[in-house]
Amino acid sequence: MTACRTCQRPALTPAQKLTLSKVAAQRALLDKIKSETRIWPPQYLRYSEIPAPTPEERERFKVRFLDLIERLAAGVDVPDHPDVAREREWAAHKAKEMP
Repeated sequence: MTACRTCQRPALTPAQKLTLSKVAAQRALLDKIKSETRIWPPQYLRYSEIPAPTPEERERFKVRFLDLIERLAAGVDVPDHPDVAREREWAAHKAKEMP
């Protein structure tokens, strides 16, 4: 960084100024994209606005719910989320593979 000849404050080089202007332009572009892709007003703010589940979603929920109840009754570990279950199964599988 160079200093101003008259006041001796640090000054930016032309390359640094160009970089700052490019960063500002990229931020402005990103803000524009975010504003254009944002859904406004947000959907489903109230429980009454949530659409009813489809018959397929209802059946999927019933199957999952009954499976969780069976696992709880059997004393089997019940994950919080299906992704958690996959992670645990993967970790158990890796542990079995290691000698």
